[in-house]
Amino acid sequence: MIPKLDDLKDRTKYKRLLKTELQAVKANPEVWVLFDKFQFNDKVAPLLLVGDMASKVPFDAVKDTDAPIKGKGKSVTMHSRRKTASSNLWTTSPRSSRRPPRSRSRCRS
Repeated sequence: MIPKLDDLKDRTKYKRLLKTELQAVKANPEVWVLFDKFQFNDKVAPLLLVGDMASKVPFDAVKDTDAPIKGKGKSVTMHSRRKTASSNLWTTSPRSSRRPPRSRSRCRS
């Protein structure tokens, strides 16, 4: 569902839309835009547009409100990272850091 600017200005509707959009995204890379100081109906707060919410129509409507863009990009998946049991640090998977095996056969001329 592509939201209208009035839906985004209402914080309860915005949170509901964002929650459903984030559930739909899951581990798929999606385009996102973060506005720093967006004027909601009741206060000024950051606004995150993800997936269908970041399409051209809502993006242009929010951009016209003069809210500064803090960041934008395409999210990455976390399947290449795993949490080790011995620590609470996220480390890269050993498979991603391994080199492919070298060929043992060498041609002699």
